Amino acid sequence: MYLAPDKYHKYGFSGAGAYAIALPCKAVDALLLDEPHHTTFVNYLRIGLKWGGFPGLATEHRLVPEEMDFLMKDLILF
Repeated sequence: MYLAPDKYHKYGFSGAGAYAIALPCKAVDALLLDEPHHTTFVNYLRIGLKWGGFPGLATEHRLVPEEMDFLMKDLILF
C-alpha cells in the first residue's frame, strides 16, 4: 500500500518510488519500504516529530538551532 511520495517527488522531481507497506502484514508496526531510514511506520513518525515534522532534516541539516527550536515548540514526542 502506498503511503507517501518519496523525498524527490515531493519536490517535483522523479524519484525512486513511494514509501509503502507490504500487505498483507501481520506486524503491529509494519516496515516501511523504499524509505531512507529503513524503519517501521511508528518509528518513522517518531523520527518526523524529532525533526519538527520534517524527517528529511535528519540528513539535510539546513536549519539553524533557533529554527529547529521553533519547529519543536509544543511537540510531544512518543
